[in-house]
Amino acid sequence: MCISELIPHGHLVCTSTDGAGRILSTLAKPMSKITQSARNENCTINLIGVCNYNPDSVVWAHSNKGIHGKGLGLKAKDENGAYACYQCHMTYDRQIKRPKNLSLEDVEAAFTIAMLKSQQILKDKGLI
Repeated sequence: MCISELIPHGHLVCTSTDGAGRILSTLAKPMSKITQSARNENCTINLIGVCNYNPDSVVWAHSNKGIHGKGLGLKAKDENGAYACYQCHMTYDRQIKRPKNLSLEDVEAAFTIAMLKSQQILKDKGLI
C-alpha cells in the first residue's frame, strides 16, 4: 500500500507499507505540471452520492485503463486523467465501496466524461 503526501515545492512523497503498517520504502518525486494544476480545481467526476464538491480535496486522478498507459506498477500517462475530489477518486480506484445506486459501468462512464472535460481544461491552461 502506498500512502501519498504532498510536501512543499511541488513534491509528492509515497510511503509504501506492508499489511502490518511497517514502512517498506519512501519515494519523493516532483509532481508534473498537470498534477500540480489540480489545486483548487472543481471535481469533474461528480459521482452522485459520493462527490464532496470540495476543491481543496481535488487531485489529478490517472486513468486505470491499459490503453492510457496504465500497467502493473505504472500510472497512465498524465494527460489521461481527470480532476477528482478525494471521494470520487477513491471510488474510481475502488479503494472505497461505491454506493449501491452506482454500477461499475456508471463510475467508468463518469470518469471517461470527466477525463474529456479535464483534458479541455488542460488545453485551456496550455498544459497539453
